[in-house]
Amino acid sequence: MSRHAVSELAAATGGKSWGRRAVWAAVRELQAFTRPQLRMAVPHVSAGIVDAYLSALIRGGYIKPGEKVRASTQGGGDRLRQYLLIRDIGVDAPRLRRDGKPLPPTGQQNMWTVIKIEGWFSVPGLAAAASTAETPVLPSTAAVYVRHLLAAGYLEQRCDRYRLISNTGGYAPMIQRTKVVFDPNLNRVVWHDQIRDMG
Repeated sequence: MSRHAVSELAAATGGKSWGRRAVWAAVRELQAFTRPQLRMAVPHVSAGIVDAYLSALIRGGYIKPGEKVRASTQGGGDRLRQYLLIRDIGVDAPRLRRDGKPLPPTGQQNMWTVIKIEGWFSVPGLAAAASTAETPVLPSTAAVYVRHLLAAGYLEQRCDRYRLISNTGGYAPMIQRTKVVFDPNLNRVVWHDQIRDMG
């Protein structure tokens, strides 16, 4: 996703969550809904994303299909399937594959979690602490993430060690390929300028 695309997306949602986060928030608010009702609750999210995530939530055991209900309150029209939320795990949207199986945390999410816990840390130490069997984190990957967080004002630096000074929430700030830092907690691009290589 380009820098302009991310910026436009955040602006278009009016500060709302987007993608799967928005769908999950709507599911939790509605509790019981038809597919058109869910789509209407998140007009800034494509129907394809809504439908795909709804299917994953069903397969994952978060939602179950219910009875068919009339689409019109006037008593006429087609009968549509209603869906019911049966497993609410809180505000964080489940990260699921299409088959409903959970996805492992991303490397950036693992690093963000470690950064919030560690206090002062080094790049090699961050890579080691954030690595898992499913999601290994290379020192070079950790260096890029730290460099961007430092430039965006999340970290302070003392020699070769870093410390978090701006904790915006549970979701990891996302580093895009175009050197954009997008913070899902704030739903906006927080930094997008060119940065120098870390010495």
